[in-house]
Amino acid sequence: MISIDAESSVSEDESVGRPPVSNYRHAWVGIVAYGILALFAYAPAWPGRAHVVPWCACGDTAQQIWYLDWTPFAVLHGHPLLTSNWIDLPGGVNLAQNVSMPLLGVLAAPVTLTLGPVAAFNTLLWFSLAASASSCFLVLLRWVTWKPAAFAGGLLYAFSSYIAGQALGHLNLIFVPLPPLLVLALNELVVEQRGSGRRWGIALGLLSAAQFLVSPELLLDSVILAVVGILFLAALHVGEVARRLRHAVTGLAWAMVVFVPVAAYPLWVYLAGPSRYHGSAWNGSTFPEDLLGSVIPSSNQRVTTGGIAAFGDRLQNNLAENGAYLGVTLVVVLLAIAVHYRRVGIIRFFSCMALAAWVLSLGPRLQVGGHPTALVLPFRVFVHLPVLDSLLAGRFTLFVDLFCGFVLALGIDRLRSAMLRRTAVPRARVTAVLLLVLAVCLAPLVPRWPYPVVPIDSTTPAFFTTPPVRAIPQDSAVLTYPYPVTPFNQAMLWQAVSGMRFRILGGYALVPAADGSATSGPAPVTPASVPATLIAYYAGQDPGSGAASAQDVRALVRRYHVSTVVAGPGGVHRDAAVALFTAALGPPRTVSGIDLWTVPGNR
Repeated sequence: MISIDAESSVSEDESVGRPPVSNYRHAWVGIVAYGILALFAYAPAWPGRAHVVPWCACGDTAQQIWYLDWTPFAVLHGHPLLTSNWIDLPGGVNLAQNVSMPLLGVLAAPVTLTLGPVAAFNTLLWFSLAASASSCFLVLLRWVTWKPAAFAGGLLYAFSSYIAGQALGHLNLIFVPLPPLLVLALNELVVEQRGSGRRWGIALGLLSAAQFLVSPELLLDSVILAVVGILFLAALHVGEVARRLRHAVTGLAWAMVVFVPVAAYPLWVYLAGPSRYHGSAWNGSTFPEDLLGSVIPSSNQRVTTGGIAAFGDRLQNNLAENGAYLGVTLVVVLLAIAVHYRRVGIIRFFSCMALAAWVLSLGPRLQVGGHPTALVLPFRVFVHLPVLDSLLAGRFTLFVDLFCGFVLALGIDRLRSAMLRRTAVPRARVTAVLLLVLAVCLAPLVPRWPYPVVPIDSTTPAFFTTPPVRAIPQDSAVLTYPYPVTPFNQAMLWQAVSGMRFRILGGYALVPAADGSATSGPAPVTPASVPATLIAYYAGQDPGSGAASAQDVRALVRRYHVSTVVAGPGGVHRDAAVALFTAALGPPRTVSGIDLWTVPGNR
């Protein structure tokens, strides 16, 4: 990419021609290696396994399994794809404002419909890492001749600190094979311009639409950085702008022709659909990274000590969002490459883009060692803009890793060529030295994998995956203990593994609070004492004078036409919840690990 040198002409050293076909020969070896590494990350939650999940059978994991199951269920049963009242009865949720990732639901549908949504989730976790690394690797092979350098770039991108954190359960944020392809399409469209503007514009539109249907947030991040990159190039090469403008505009117009029809309806649901919240999804939080985060590892890294990791954890106290770490060695090598090859357009450009993404990842105000300073940063602009106010600063670290991977691969590749051309050192020794450099750079980034896994039957009784679940009428409303609220939203997993047989009160999704702002708490129901009491019982708290009575339970059951009440396992005061339901509805039936009450007349 960026074949224009500082004097706005194309020199032999600066030009980036199409790679020979032989450059892709044996590339499958790298792809297979990525796949094996990705298997290790989640072992033994292998692709297709339906009985275990990484980390927790609750929280974000249960939520994302639910989303994967909702897409094929909605399509096959004629329900709206982007709204649902299967959770948070009676109003339901606006899935366009949540991480519903419908494209991944479609991709995983064959596995979901045959092996179940848990198997689909585990398959996509593995595939996301392998596909993202492979995408970066293959894109780099257009510009890099030495495959180990390109392979290292893919490792840095898809096995990074960002991925190590988000891979705890954020499937939509680790399925990132598309950003490298977006860079490639923009390069062909705006810079190299050797192919048809229409063809590359259509490719850009398709890639953007696909990214939108996985994570609109990462697409917005991509657009912001694309604007920054184009403005940077235009400022450096003013004389080239007029000559290249028509081709670029033509391609961008075709991209919009493809993108708008795909995105129009989801955008309408997001902005004007039912059950939507207003303002920032995170109520002003931006999860910024710390200035020291790039050189201080957290608990996400294996190569560290307890004391250093504890300090790194404090720099960004949400472990899933703690993704800034690069390591001192890698930072030094990247800086050396950027300085040494500052006259090489492609390296200069990606170095500047890595710097821009890093500055954005620091959020609206600089934070050093866990302490905010008075220095205002560019991200502050987004905090005051509609839609953009929901962006999380720390997630720009994905693009820091992408551009750093490009710089590392391009720099090492050029260094190898120079060493072979200008010295009498044997090729094998050059290769060994550079492989050692890459290993030293990347070793500190090794994540603390494999993640711990838990069996889903630890929170999901056999009742929901066996014929007794038919005791719950199809599509009926169910009141559950635990009452679904993050992170104790096991009932969403119960729904998913039962094939969405029933709807539930409560849930874990972003819904409007009483003032219209976003909340991840369950939507309010009446009497409010019932969910409050069930939540308190599960957490081991005393509901006090506001505890629900048997009459409150009966009133809620009547109001929302609840057909079935289910008490699952777990929680501190489960016996108190069972006693409350029994006082309201009579003795339960104990079936396959749950207590069950059927409400006559409600279906």
